[in-house]
Amino acid sequence: MKNIFFILLFIGTSWAAPCAEHISVLTFNILKGGKDRLPAIIEVIRQLEPDVAGIQEARKSLEKIANELGYYFDKKSSIISRYPIVKSFKISGNKVNNGVVIEVKNKKVAFINLHLFPYPYTPYRVRDGKAPYEKHRFKEIKKIIDIYEEQKLEIPTFMLGDFNTVSHIDWADTPKEELPVSWFLEEKGFIDAYRVIHPLPEITPGYTWTPDLSRGPNETQDRIDYIFYKGEIMPLSMKVIDGPDWPSDHRAVFGRFFL
Repeated sequence: MKNIFFILLFIGTSWAAPCAEHISVLTFNILKGGKDRLPAIIEVIRQLEPDVAGIQEARKSLEKIANELGYYFDKKSSIISRYPIVKSFKISGNKVNNGVVIEVKNKKVAFINLHLFPYPYTPYRVRDGKAPYEKHRFKEIKKIIDIYEEQKLEIPTFMLGDFNTVSHIDWADTPKEELPVSWFLEEKGFIDAYRVIHPLPEITPGYTWTPDLSRGPNETQDRIDYIFYKGEIMPLSMKVIDGPDWPSDHRAVFGRFFL
């Protein structure tokens, strides 16, 4: 297997609250369960050492990934964790029907791993001279948020995954009503961690779709994989991850946080 490693540098802060807990979070769409790429995918996760990871398109590979790495796992949410998963709750979404509560040392934290509907895909429509179309994804995210709010968890929450849509922060000239998913999450108090650390899209676009340059000149480059957070969470660093011989059609997103 060719070398797929990379160097990551994360700088902590000395002014964090004394009672804060440190946590690292990964979101990674591994494409159709990983197939023959699975050993390389597991090695990527092993090198990053996330405390919690949301895996999209894990299919039947989630348990193998968790067992290889020594993680707890929840099949319905497709989440793996170094820390115990103490509760699950239903979240309706495409291929995802659970959120989980994870006990991080002395703190409970909710995680929701999403994989929103892929098509119609707005960047392709705009590329082809059509208007954005997000009604189906907005309907889906609204239902997810409604169910989440019914839980009345009142604990820090991460919402992460492959959202299959671009952000209104990145597409600043697009009318609000044409990119309702990220606007809605912002209105509900969810914060885009990548844009907190990298606020200028023109300097750090953070593209996660796609590292596969073989798709040709008409392929779009978009940021569609996110880590959102709500509550008493402080992002410290955010990184879009790929490398030589990258084993998926999405880049991964990795962040470090204080709770």
